[in-house]
Amino acid sequence: MLLPALWAAAMGLGRPQRRLQVLAALGLVLALILPWLQHNWITTIGGTNRAVLESAAQEGDPPAFSLASLLWYLRLWPEQLGLMNGLPGLVGGLAAATSSWRKHLQPSAPETGQGWDWSWLIGCAFSGWLFTTLSPNKDPRYIAPVLPLLVLLLARGWWVLLLWFRARWGRKAALAMLGLGLIGGATTTAAERAEALERKPPFPMAELIRVLRQRVGTAPTTVIVIPTTGDFNQSNVTVFGRSGGGEIVGREIGKRAQDHPLVLREAEWLVLATGDQGTHREVSRQLSRQVRSDGRFERLSRWSWNEGRSIELWRRRADAPAPTRFDQRFIGLARGMEQGPRGLAAVFASIGPEHQLDGHFRYQERVARWANEKLRINPDDRDALWSLALLGVLQNRPMVASQWFSRLETLEPANPWPAAYHSVVLLADWRAPRPPPWPRRHKIAMTSRF
Repeated sequence: MLLPALWAAAMGLGRPQRRLQVLAALGLVLALILPWLQHNWITTIGGTNRAVLESAAQEGDPPAFSLASLLWYLRLWPEQLGLMNGLPGLVGGLAAATSSWRKHLQPSAPETGQGWDWSWLIGCAFSGWLFTTLSPNKDPRYIAPVLPLLVLLLARGWWVLLLWFRARWGRKAALAMLGLGLIGGATTTAAERAEALERKPPFPMAELIRVLRQRVGTAPTTVIVIPTTGDFNQSNVTVFGRSGGGEIVGREIGKRAQDHPLVLREAEWLVLATGDQGTHREVSRQLSRQVRSDGRFERLSRWSWNEGRSIELWRRRADAPAPTRFDQRFIGLARGMEQGPRGLAAVFASIGPEHQLDGHFRYQERVARWANEKLRINPDDRDALWSLALLGVLQNRPMVASQWFSRLETLEPANPWPAAYHSVVLLADWRAPRPPPWPRRHKIAMTSRF
């Protein structure tokens, strides 16, 4: 909506009678967005980088400005909209657009405003397609918001074509064409959708979640999902696992070989597949082989999936060593932040994989309890203060993080990093950081100078 919104604002500001309306609309939008944006702007930037840029690079999507990228969604439209519906509508739509613009370009044509409604619709559809195409991460579902606009344009094209038929061959010919179009479009669409919905053998998701719930009940549970396809992935497991008040979430890890030892050391529940695993197939097969050959895991159930593949549910054996908790390592990572960029890099490298293995972030509750108990005994305990400060950052609570960084800033005046982190979290909360106090020797020098 960015280009249409800017276009509407520019048109409104150019007309004196519309300026107040544009400014009032801008004020309303800002009043609605700014509170949310203040709390989530850093999360939005980081999430966009992970979900768009990093994901596109990992999945091998084409560069944003390449020909393959520009044609990516255009080649999907015959399947998404249907050739029977699309071709006649496209012909009629092009004829309508040509006629509309020809009328607007005539100097003698009165400015009735008719036709600009369709021009607005075309502009919105084009803008949606353009910005979706320029996104590095490609997936058929991303173009879905544009499809209703295209359907409206195709319907307009059909209408123009029917009017042309009626003018040339009469009303009966136009009605016959409409009937044939409706029958043909309905038939092909129904056949395509039925084929897309048909699954042989039956889809195993519901049975997988049922078996899991029998084992874990309502306990918060994280399942590592190795297969990654359009119809079976971590998001689907989470949707089914949380339905009906469940506490099962699916997470994806193992697409990098360096994460495999961590998965084998800490994972409790895993979903594997035989054969093709989906995205990054070879790395996923490697992790699947390691789980199957590792004596710490056992297979509980197996279900037929598709294309000759099967879905398997694995868990850590009861007699296997318990997964190592992240708590102590987190405390060490938090304390390492006092070293500056080197300690911060270690936090960045560790937090992401650990959050995939602990989708409910249960370690945060345990660390917070431990740190608060430590502070009751010793209010200046550095491990506890750094841990609570990092927890405030990870939980997107800048005011909380600011409180602990301020304490560390007071306790460690010779260390510049608590003050640096304090400034960052204040900026994250859209608050100006306080300037550092002048050292006493600087005050004396300034006084003597004047």
